[in-house]
Amino acid sequence: MSKTKPTYRELETRLALAEPIIEALKHHEVDAVVGEGKIAFLLLRKVEEALLESNEEFRAMFELSGVGMVQADTPAFRFTRVNPKFCEIAGYSAEELLSKSYIDLTHAGDRRRDMQGLARVIRGQADAWSIEKRCIRKDGSVIWVAVNGAGLRDQAGRAVKFMAMIEDVTARKQAEQQQRDAQEELKKRVQERTAALSQTVQSLRSQVAKRKLAEQVLRDRSKQLRRLASELTLAEHRERQRIAQILHDHLQELFVGGKRPKAPRRGGERVKENTVRQALKEVQDLIERFIGLTGDKASADRGKPMPRKKAAVKKARKSAGERSTEQSRLPGG
Repeated sequence: MSKTKPTYRELETRLALAEPIIEALKHHEVDAVVGEGKIAFLLLRKVEEALLESNEEFRAMFELSGVGMVQADTPAFRFTRVNPKFCEIAGYSAEELLSKSYIDLTHAGDRRRDMQGLARVIRGQADAWSIEKRCIRKDGSVIWVAVNGAGLRDQAGRAVKFMAMIEDVTARKQAEQQQRDAQEELKKRVQERTAALSQTVQSLRSQVAKRKLAEQVLRDRSKQLRRLASELTLAEHRERQRIAQILHDHLQELFVGGKRPKAPRRGGERVKENTVRQALKEVQDLIERFIGLTGDKASADRGKPMPRKKAAVKKARKSAGERSTEQSRLPGG
């Protein structure tokens, strides 16, 4: 069926009807065009489409996240939603986790600290909490997890559920513990080495003090020995003088007192002179032998040779010769 072209009058009528609608749209007066009922229907449809789009985006983010994500109700903290990554971290299936609570997986030593953060969120004192705690896996092994969570509230502001991101940080905790152990070991070795060095220093100081004391004792002994050697030398000199004086006096008594050997009547002066010389030689040998023994002994005590002093012998010999000559010149001699 072919359509007939509108007449000029019909086009004019349609244009007159469209002009008010165009003006209303220019002034954003939609209800003047479609009516209030139609507007409500369009708005609800738009909100529904936005919610569906938002839910799809949230579902994709929740399920495909690289960290564990959970939702739990309050106040029992039972899991209502978990993602595959958290199932991998905990070692449970999604069905098994939905029958457990957030606290069930927390290590007993960390539950009190974890509940303190949750309680602050429930009471409205905080909107979020974070904690690093130990978690018990299905196989019984203990792992470390970092939790960052927030509360979801209703229109009255009450926390009806919470959502948390959970990340396995066991490797980092083990590395930190190894680093602490290494630091403790290093600190222990440094303390041991320091103690050993301190002990060595004390020993060296003690040895130095002993050596200084020994050197002082040796210096004192050396002074004493030098003083004794000087006194010994002086005593030796005095003793030699005394012995020489005794011998000198003895020779004088020998020749002056008439203790000369008697000469035969025949031969006269020659026999007398020979006899005197023989006696003087014997006395000289005796004196030299005595003084030599005394000098050798003193030299041995001092550790160095000492020349023999013959001045006293020569003096005694000369004096004895003179006395002998004078006696031989006397009458009847």
